[in-house]
Amino acid sequence: MVRYTANGTPSEDDEEHVLADYCDLRGWIHTHFSNETYTTSWKQKNKMKYLGVHSGIPDHLVIVPRKDGIVVPVYVEMKRQKGGTVSDEQFKWIKTLRIACQYVAVCEGGAEAVEFLEAVEKKDNKKIDEYEEKFDKMFEKWEKKQKKQKNDCPF
Repeated sequence: MVRYTANGTPSEDDEEHVLADYCDLRGWIHTHFSNETYTTSWKQKNKMKYLGVHSGIPDHLVIVPRKDGIVVPVYVEMKRQKGGTVSDEQFKWIKTLRIACQYVAVCEGGAEAVEFLEAVEKKDNKKIDEYEEKFDKMFEKWEKKQKKQKNDCPF
């Protein structure tokens, strides 16, 4: 059953389910990082902090075997098709991972995530560049917002 958000789009969880099913069908190794697991237990929160859990890591890691025989890690931050936003912590993680790894994307919806993974698999640099440009624009807006917030200090 697909759950829809207030703006009429599928929920992020349902979009992530599309990605997970696709990876399973392809037989690819993948995982979802469940950092957003909510708990009221201070014991559990402290344990997670003690173990090094930090917010902002992309939602998925998929190991993609490219057509040229090279196997690559791909990080996907999943958002709803409409209305999803990237947090400050996510921007920091994604920016760093893009330096450390070749393939990191913010995808709006499961179909877009599948499209990105297929571009990586085929090493379709034109399509991959489109995702990089999309994120670069998002990152530029975020950086401007960060600078503005620093300049808004009343002291």
